Amino acid sequence: EKAYMTKKEVLIITTSLNLGGSEIQSVRLANMLVKQNYSVRFLYLKRDEDIKSLLSSEVEVQGLNLVISKPRVLDYIKAVYNYIISVVAIQKSVNKSTVIISFLVHASITGFIISKLSGCKHIVSIRSDRFTKRKKQEVYFRKLIMKYICKSSTYIVFNSDKSLNKFNNDFKIQEKSLVIKNIITSGKVLFDEKKFSNKKLRGMYVGRFDNLKNLENLILSTKNQLRNNVKIDFFGEGRNRLNYKKIIDENNLKNIISIEGLSLDIISNSKEYDFLILTSFHEGLPNVVIEAMNNYLPVISTRVGEVTRLLDNSRGLFIDGFSEIDIETAILDFQHLPLDIKKNMIIKSKEYIDQEFSNDVVFQNWETLIKSL
Repeated sequence: EKAYMTKKEVLIITTSLNLGGSEIQSVRLANMLVKQNYSVRFLYLKRDEDIKSLLSSEVEVQGLNLVISKPRVLDYIKAVYNYIISVVAIQKSVNKSTVIISFLVHASITGFIISKLSGCKHIVSIRSDRFTKRKKQEVYFRKLIMKYICKSSTYIVFNSDKSLNKFNNDFKIQEKSLVIKNIITSGKVLFDEKKFSNKKLRGMYVGRFDNLKNLENLILSTKNQLRNNVKIDFFGEGRNRLNYKKIIDENNLKNIISIEGLSLDIISNSKEYDFLILTSFHEGLPNVVIEAMNNYLPVISTRVGEVTRLLDNSRGLFIDGFSEIDIETAILDFQHLPLDIKKNMIIKSKEYIDQEFSNDVVFQNWETLIKSL
């Protein structure tokens, strides 16, 4: 009980609770800290609640509704007013010993405001090596804002050396930066349960349905040589769901591409699947790839972000490009791999994850940082 009383309160802020890597890491960190008797509060700004059920019942959760339904001046004024009222109320409920940990840009802006008003410490957690918005002007302003926030924060935590080096070069924040790796879930699939198909491959995509994931080309890659060779299930949600369904219908691919909706533990139940596929234009350190490797599920992916390092040394198969033909070629290459090579791939992947990603080490790193503030 004494140890419990001496632990600091932690306020974790994320932009939403949709199916994104940063959002998942924010939830896992909250659960990890509360399990170790920290008092944890969790604030999310937009009412996207895909993964809310993953939060421990011991975490105090508060959601704001900052989505503007209609682009009218009055709606913007109301949204800003409600945001200010909420942030002021939250600021009054924290004390100087509270540690704020923010994920994503809008959450970091909120954490910055609360920390400045209350005098508490603010850790910015960056889970990528760049800003992924398409418009150059928006990227410029986001980068400018995040540079100021990072320089004003107490510490910045990255999940990879690549991300740390990239932002250190841009922001000059070396003296208060460190790497803490992703929190992973325990592998549940056993090696002996894997039975690779010799005929029709069964694959899965897990993640958001948005343009960055390059899913249109993934869908179209199956319309020719793969039409009779593969079935791919899509697990996730997102704004482009109806558009992808239309593409599937127009190309008569309903028997090949199946949109299954959101399933938060599908990789832990993936023993019947032959591969996970990731066709993104950009990624940081994707949780979905780590979880697949940890569950003996082969990964086929574009050469993006930290995936290049994860799948190096024949721990996976790369897609050399982003077009539908590039994706089709990679899946056909995987299909023709001998069974012993596929088995060696998943063994090497599992060994790598066991060696490189330890939740005990991750927690120790977070706790050491929190205690130092």
